[in-house]
Amino acid sequence: MNDIKTIFCNFQFLRLWLAGTSSGIARWLEVMCFSVFAWQISGDATIAGFFMTLRFVGVMFSGILFLFIGGRVSGQITMIFMHILLSINCSFGLFISLGSINTIVLFSLISFFSGMLWSADFSFRRRMLADRLEQVFIAKGLAIDVTSTHATRLIAMFIGGIIISLEQPAILLFFLFALYCAPLFLFYFESDSLRSDTSIRIAFKSVFNQARKQKSIRLVLLLTPIYNIFVLPYLALIAVIFLERFEVNPYLAGFFTSLEGAGAIMGGLLISIFQPKNFQLTFIIALNTLLVSIFLVGCFPFVSGAVIILFIAGMMSSIYSSMQSTLIYVSSSEELRSPTFSLMTMAIGTGSLGALNVAWMGNHFSASELVMIMAAEGIFFLLILLGVIFLLRKYVLRAN
Repeated sequence: MNDIKTIFCNFQFLRLWLAGTSSGIARWLEVMCFSVFAWQISGDATIAGFFMTLRFVGVMFSGILFLFIGGRVSGQITMIFMHILLSINCSFGLFISLGSINTIVLFSLISFFSGMLWSADFSFRRRMLADRLEQVFIAKGLAIDVTSTHATRLIAMFIGGIIISLEQPAILLFFLFALYCAPLFLFYFESDSLRSDTSIRIAFKSVFNQARKQKSIRLVLLLTPIYNIFVLPYLALIAVIFLERFEVNPYLAGFFTSLEGAGAIMGGLLISIFQPKNFQLTFIIALNTLLVSIFLVGCFPFVSGAVIILFIAGMMSSIYSSMQSTLIYVSSSEELRSPTFSLMTMAIGTGSLGALNVAWMGNHFSASELVMIMAAEGIFFLLILLGVIFLLRKYVLRAN
């Protein structure tokens, strides 16, 4: 606990942490409220998947961009630019006529740019945050940051429920405007030096050479698509499972869903206090346990058991995310950390395939069946990848 206190006494860390928390609340408010308001306007439930797909396309586009230039631009300037861009987009909603197709177009633009900010957050803010810490505190600091990202889901659900009940999209956009503007003042005090003056071609080549040589980075890049394709979409289906299969009332469904976020907070606190010795093994175990937990949530016959398993899934999700960022940071050279995080966000961008997969299968299966199928697919591909990695490592050792 003393380590956590020491980390938060670092005002540079604290400013960057608060900036990420503010934009994190905005991100989950968008995920929760955009689909509801758009459905009320259009009557089309599939538009929620469209917004999520646009968000991941933004992540992919930004990841590719920052892969090339991540070491040649200031993280401070990049984050300020992205927050100004989103603030301007949100402010449009305060001046145009909402409740029509204009709202859906505006929500689409914000979803795309929010995806870009999500990618920039990995590439720059999280790297800057870790740079402010002593070596011994880096893993714990990143775990705290990941925990706060999960905690923002709980805060956003509470605020979003109130905003949805008011049925006023303009109120939502005002909140988003404020949440994106607030970090501008925090980033103003956090200067960031350029990490590389090499040409874009050489920097691009260096990132891939580093990924080829560092097994920790290769592991993250291989397993990240499994999480984002087969795990992340289940977050949008949790409440539906409780409503559809257990027939609980909407209030209880929302409460049970929030326990996933509570589990994520607990997992983040545990990984911050009890630092694992083997980051790679912890990363693999967390992802495997998470997939098994999701499968059990889809088929467990009793609501109490499903809630407990959901809490465990939240813990594993937080531990997975903490190890993901830690492995990338500690395995990258200083000048290549931002581009390598961008390479990781390109893998995160594959989540658009998961969103499309859910949209297609949603017409043929119940929410419980859909979650079970996704988890089974994820376990299958995870075992295949781990088997290939094991065989290749065995072959290399034998060759040497």
